[in-house]
Amino acid sequence: MSNKESSSVFQNVSNGISTGMGANLLVESSVFEGSGKAIYSADGTGSVTAVDVVLGDSSNTAPKGNMTVESLPYPYDVMGSKTVKDRIVGQAGQTLKYTEGSFDESISA
Repeated sequence: MSNKESSSVFQNVSNGISTGMGANLLVESSVFEGSGKAIYSADGTGSVTAVDVVLGDSSNTAPKGNMTVESLPYPYDVMGSKTVKDRIVGQAGQTLKYTEGSFDESISA
């Protein structure tokens, strides 16, 4: 199993991106701020290829993967880690905030 996570911002999360059950992930153009475990393997069997990822004070402890952009069956664009935060936070899609056991939703226009 292969999957891709691209152009994301993770702020103040305990757990960011987890791989496991033999999954091979490609994580690109993402930013972690105040995160506990940014990228990790839940069971030690998955792997992650991280490209242009800002980990902040966190780390990538997952086994290193070998996934490439060329191995994907579709094209896509990335924003780049230097611009992803300004382009996403408060401007794109849905923002979820976890507060005392539940998620609060706010939708940005």
